[in-house]
Amino acid sequence: MEGGYFKLGRFGGAPVRLHWSAPLGAFAFCGFRLAPGAWGAFLLLILMHELGHAFLVRRFGLALVSVDVHGLGGLCQWSGTTTPTRRALIAWGGVFGQAILLVIGLVLRSALPSPHNMYLDQALGCLVMTNLMMMGINLLPIPGFDGAEAWRLFGRNALGGWWRRRRSMKRVETRGVVRQMPPPKRRFISNDIHDDILEKTPTSTKRPPPHMLN
Repeated sequence: MEGGYFKLGRFGGAPVRLHWSAPLGAFAFCGFRLAPGAWGAFLLLILMHELGHAFLVRRFGLALVSVDVHGLGGLCQWSGTTTPTRRALIAWGGVFGQAILLVIGLVLRSALPSPHNMYLDQALGCLVMTNLMMMGINLLPIPGFDGAEAWRLFGRNALGGWWRRRRSMKRVETRGVVRQMPPPKRRFISNDIHDDILEKTPTSTKRPPPHMLN
């Protein structure tokens, strides 16, 4: 254990860690009730959220430092300089990671026979309802939440600017298209002496050689 963290593994070369306070945070976020299934699902939600960030950090070629789960939530630490659009996409990565678990929870709820196991019910309730609540909170446009960066994706200098640049590049490419000239017409070639006569005759007065007339 280092700094209160247990190392769970590595992702993209960076450590994935669980802080000793994480179970206490799960207990608090799940309403201070005895629900081990919900606790485990909640910790999985936090981990998947941070891995969603980490996946896009690696995808954009940035340096991933660590992926941490602690009592107040989680943290994906990375370093490097990137564009505002990519920063916003990295912020959305956490919600995308949660969305995967949301789909799994909904599928299991509809596919498994009822009544479910008590602990499974707790876990599925967390993967669906608590998950949706966490998505809404994380997307609040307030500093400290992902929404402070995520919603900039739709701003003038991010996705909108990218779309305008893309359209302007297409217009430039269209104007710069070089049209291929049609191939020159091939004239009849013969070893007959009449061809030499045709070549020396003005275009308007040329006639086919006698041997080609019907």
